[in-house]
Amino acid sequence: KGCGLEDLDLETFRSVSPLFGEDVYAVLDPEASVARRTVLGGPAPDNVRREAQLGWTRLDAVWPRRE
Repeated sequence: KGCGLEDLDLETFRSVSPLFGEDVYAVLDPEASVARRTVLGGPAPDNVRREAQLGWTRLDAVWPRRE
């Protein structure tokens, strides 16, 4: 059809399989997809924030920031 999956209507998805439901669009949402990847080292925003803070804490222990 020359479009992205997120542009297809539910009827088109169901023509492939009747198991598709409204939740198919949540799966195709890039931000939601990244947020679900919460495994160690995964890109979920909470993981990235936690690891960044840990990195700053470790760095401050070696080279304290000057205020």
